[in-house]
Amino acid sequence: MELPEVPGRHPNYKDISHIDFSHTESSHSVRTAGIEPAGEQAQLDRILKNCELWIFDPDTAKVFANAVERLFYTNGFRIGNAMLPQANVRSRLGELDSIILQSVQGKLKSNQREVKNSTAYVMAVIFNAISEAHSDILVDPYLNQIGAPPEP
Repeated sequence: MELPEVPGRHPNYKDISHIDFSHTESSHSVRTAGIEPAGEQAQLDRILKNCELWIFDPDTAKVFANAVERLFYTNGFRIGNAMLPQANVRSRLGELDSIILQSVQGKLKSNQREVKNSTAYVMAVIFNAISEAHSDILVDPYLNQIGAPPEP
């Protein structure tokens, strides 16, 4: 005689479970976007090598390595109202280097606000700094003046 299967509990106001909306991150052993796990690790290793973490103090290097790894393995990363897919996040991480991370370090040290989730904050600053490296050059007044056509 078999016992009947017990259905999942219905959520109530004290125990709300929205399994469909939970945020999960990929693990090292999961295939993502057709890349074998060993290929993922090699890609992450190249990104971390390009960051030259050895130039930072050990604690800062650990924080940066952790944030980069989490960005790399996340299924998607929310920036404002946009959810960027993993492939886009990984593509941007390929542009990360020690110069960008030095900029990130300066921005983190100049923060004046209370941060509730420091890891998520570091991840966001790193990701935004990659894009800002390009936009800062584009809007630089000095560089724009040099590249401007001569006035008649």
